[in-house]
Amino acid sequence: MPKKYLIENDPVVSKYIDGIRRRLKSRLKNVYLFGSRARGDAWEGSDYDMALVVKDRDRNLEEAVLDVSTFLLDEFEVFVSTQIFTEDEWQIESKGSMGKNIIKEGVEL
Repeated sequence: MPKKYLIENDPVVSKYIDGIRRRLKSRLKNVYLFGSRARGDAWEGSDYDMALVVKDRDRNLEEAVLDVSTFLLDEFEVFVSTQIFTEDEWQIESKGSMGKNIIKEGVEL
């Protein structure tokens, strides 16, 4: 996994992180950027692929993520796709193909 992604150089990632942290607070455990944006081969219209690891899941969590993603779509005209995993789900998923891909190519924010 690359060691660092310069959040301050990407206003979409910066505002995503700010919005997610403000809404989820201590429930948020990890945030990963993965896919073409993390690999550095994105083009102008590429979406942002994010993965969240959270303490627990409920309807408010999914609404909060949707609110942040909708704000970014309105503000920057870019789509943010978010995969949400509880800590228990991530323990399993991190051993599967998607999880391994996130770990290998992704950037922990």
